[in-house]
Amino acid sequence: MARTRAGMTRITARRAFRPNTALNKVKKQLAAAQAKSRSLRKEVKSGKGMGNTVGAAACVTAGGAAAGAVSVYMPQVVGLSTPLVAGAGLVVASAIIKDPKIAGPAACLGSGMLAAWAAGQTANMLSGQATQAGPTIVNGVS
Repeated sequence: MARTRAGMTRITARRAFRPNTALNKVKKQLAAAQAKSRSLRKEVKSGKGMGNTVGAAACVTAGGAAAGAVSVYMPQVVGLSTPLVAGAGLVVASAIIKDPKIAGPAACLGSGMLAAWAAGQTANMLSGQATQAGPTIVNGVS
């Protein structure tokens, strides 16, 4: 047994300092999760990244509805289907526009219009009503 300064016998033995690796690992994981949470919050607030997925889905749906209305009232522009022209125009415009508050909805509406046009074309091809360069037929209306 080791002696202390006063000459008394030490009852407990000294142990070498061993860092608690499990605790340090958990602390590092907590810090990483907090940093990720901060960055995700910042992305959501700025409108980048995942953003508002429900709002984006509603915007795409609105683009599809607009494509249906446009194809009934004005089926063709310059010999092409109006939803195709308008949807492509909105997507290209969203790539050019710098303001994300305008570019995001324009891209959503354009992609909805393009999706509705593609759905109409696919339905027509599968039903055998498609023509080479003819207008899109939506619900029997050309």
